[in-house]
Amino acid sequence: MVPSVLIGVLGLVYTIRVQGEFNCQARYNTAFQQRSIALGQVAAEDRQNTVTLMRSVTQAKKPADVRAALDAYLATNDRLERERDKHPFPQVPEQRCA
Repeated sequence: MVPSVLIGVLGLVYTIRVQGEFNCQARYNTAFQQRSIALGQVAAEDRQNTVTLMRSVTQAKKPADVRAALDAYLATNDRLERERDKHPFPQVPEQRCA
């Protein structure tokens, strides 16, 4: 009887550990997915910013229009860079997700 109780307890401990690992991995995957979605949105805005700059420059009538387009591009580019910095790779916990 004692060996079967011991085996049952060990099985329960193992199940709890595996469930913890699974939950940890699920949280990490979710964080990574959220980062990928956010950076995908930033990339789309970055592309649109470049297209807007090219159109503005090619349609400019005077040098001040070109300068205004470049200033707007640079301001948006700085904002997008700050947005990228807000989404670093998620850290894998050292004690879990082994």
